[in-house]
Amino acid sequence: MNDPGTPPEQLVDAVRNLSPFLLNGSEMLGQEDLKITGPHPINAGGFANVWVGERNDGTTVAIKSYRYYASSSCLPIYLRMCREALTCSHLNDGNKNFVPFIGVYSTFEHPFCLVFELMDMNLREYLRNNRDVGRTELLLEISRGLRYTHSLGIAHGNLDITNILVDSDGHARVAGLGTAFVLSTTSVGDVATTASDVRAFALLAWEIFAGQVPFSNRSIVSGVYSAALNGHQLTRPSHPELSCRMWKLIVDCSKSNPAQRKPTMAEIVTFLEAESNAHKLR
Repeated sequence: MNDPGTPPEQLVDAVRNLSPFLLNGSEMLGQEDLKITGPHPINAGGFANVWVGERNDGTTVAIKSYRYYASSSCLPIYLRMCREALTCSHLNDGNKNFVPFIGVYSTFEHPFCLVFELMDMNLREYLRNNRDVGRTELLLEISRGLRYTHSLGIAHGNLDITNILVDSDGHARVAGLGTAFVLSTTSVGDVATTASDVRAFALLAWEIFAGQVPFSNRSIVSGVYSAALNGHQLTRPSHPELSCRMWKLIVDCSKSNPAQRKPTMAEIVTFLEAESNAHKLR
């Protein structure tokens, strides 16, 4: 598989022979189990396209198909897919804060695919369509997901509002774990860490309250929050749910120096649970 021009049947065989440990009870699927519907993907990221698929029982699913080129080695794509499959399969264990992972899918045309439950939309679209929805509860659901990954020693590494999806009941689900890292709490160069996740969460929270992308008046090459414009400070947006306590949390979490980001994700969850309870009592 490391050689350019690997025949499609060898790619499919390599995926179909994945260890059961990697799948952790998830399914191995082929063209006899489901099919891609529609001529075009519904979304495209840096490494993959997302298609709508339909299982034999009529269930609609999302198929994340990693892009590859016959002229280059497929090994990096294969390893990236395996890493995401391993991460997502082990996040399925009773945790409701992630997009449910169904399994791995491979055909000659789409050899490197992951299958998830199909969500309604991403969080940015959801907030545009539901302007009065409670922001604190959404942030709490997201933070619980990140607390869980951090407890496993995993940082998300690509957290932004488009990687938070919303299900049919209006609950936030963490997605986009293709660049998740096993690491420490200390930042090293440009490598993502739990500390960079905390900053990305703060910028995500700012966008949820402000209704616009952080630093949208400046040129940002990367769409990943944690890479956005070190040294520039956020200004407080106006929103009825944005209390002084919540704003202090966002400021503390968004500091450019990782050593100055005091709250851990577990502490953020505790804070947001208190804020959520306070809102319910009003």
